[in-house]
Amino acid sequence: MRIFVFTVLSLFSITLFGQTFSESDIKKLANQVNEELKGRDLGNGITARGCLSFGRTLMYQYDVPSNWEPPVNIKEELIANLKTSGTAKTYFRYDIDVDYYYFKGNSLVNGSESNYSMVA
Repeated sequence: MRIFVFTVLSLFSITLFGQTFSESDIKKLANQVNEELKGRDLGNGITARGCLSFGRTLMYQYDVPSNWEPPVNIKEELIANLKTSGTAKTYFRYDIDVDYYYFKGNSLVNGSESNYSMVA
């Protein structure tokens, strides 16, 4: 799980350089990340569906294998990975919320939302 989060965060952190980040900028970023990430095999049977934006929220979507079970503390793990990679500071600085959604087929099996103030 850390591998695919690191991959996404690496793509995200490279693109942020401005002082302000509008909702339009977030949408452009989501489109850019989506192009690079969509369909990518992230290991352990996890495949990136893509990245979308809604307002000031980036929404990452993943397809997971039928035997996948989310960790009990998935939200804490995701936040820890954001902090370790340094991306949490970027989300906090630009007031960007991040959501992660995991699907088995067309069924949502887990969703984790993180407000930018939680990752600081």
